[in-house]
Amino acid sequence: MLIRHPYRNMQCVFRLLFVLSSLTSAAAQESRVPLYELPDFEARTRNRIDPDNIDLELLADCIIYHTNAARRAGALGECSPDRQLTAVASAHSLEMATLNYFSHESPVRKNLTLDHRLKNAGIFLPGTTFGENLGVDFILALSEVPYYTETHRGRTYYYNWQTKEKIKAQTYRQFARNMVKNWLASPGHRENLLEPRFNKIGIGVAAGRYRGHAALYVTQNFQGPLASGTTSGTAHHTHLQRQERP
Repeated sequence: MLIRHPYRNMQCVFRLLFVLSSLTSAAAQESRVPLYELPDFEARTRNRIDPDNIDLELLADCIIYHTNAARRAGALGECSPDRQLTAVASAHSLEMATLNYFSHESPVRKNLTLDHRLKNAGIFLPGTTFGENLGVDFILALSEVPYYTETHRGRTYYYNWQTKEKIKAQTYRQFARNMVKNWLASPGHRENLLEPRFNKIGIGVAAGRYRGHAALYVTQNFQGPLASGTTSGTAHHTHLQRQERP
């Protein structure tokens, strides 16, 4: 379901997404070179996501990479990773995964809205516009195909209903590309992702359960300057996307 936050209007769409990001120190975030700038990045993104050993930084940077690829295709400037936005996004994803909810509005009062979370982090609001996209997706590639399950020795396996082949975990690249692809297919998410004013980005990803299956919760935060001539206020565009099956 896609929910466009009440700041603007509300819509519903069926699809699933989710993002994972680790909480790292501010110093590490400031000095860290994005993984997509390293020569082994492409090779690493072809690896399948191991639910027991998820490379959170790789997945987050892969999502940023594909987000910026979409912005370049639209003749827009890239968004640079920002440690404060990353910290806010990471905390919200971790909270959703831990408390088992999926919403822009937190059940923790001090973190209720994006406004609250930004102010708690000490991010300067006047003269700045922000955007937030949320998503959740299964680690296994369950969203694209009909499937059935079989249990062997107490463990459940998933099989493609048509090919009878075992369904495997998504690769890092597959997960990130599908996420960005489906955000672009949703008007609200697309508006955020391709907002010309945005020049900073933070991705937060956390592992949890969704509808009984291993999944990844994703928070994507953007920041940029207000339009020329605007002297006060903020513009928040918040969007939610998830898959209603299995």
